[in-house]
Amino acid sequence: MKFILLLVNIGLCVLAFAWPFALLSSLFMFDAPGSEDNPLNFVLLGSLFLYPLTIMHGTGLFFKKRSEEPVAQLVKYTMTSAIGPMAIVFSVVLLDIFCSGRFACN
Repeated sequence: MKFILLLVNIGLCVLAFAWPFALLSSLFMFDAPGSEDNPLNFVLLGSLFLYPLTIMHGTGLFFKKRSEEPVAQLVKYTMTSAIGPMAIVFSVVLLDIFCSGRFACN
């Protein structure tokens, strides 16, 4: 089980390398007329800003304490790391459901 958690944490660290590209593309979310009034855009932008912090915090705790903590605690650290990417996915799904995938939502 620890090996699977190790692989998940390494995968989440690899996701953190995509952060600058995602953040750069977030500049264009507010280009469409009316998109600055959509609160889901701000939720997506906030989750884009914060997801590397959750990854660094959870993964840092995982690697620091993986030899001395029980598996249940390591799962909590891994889930802390996964909160950031899950928030982005949740924001995109909400944007797709309520606004048909458009940033400018009526």
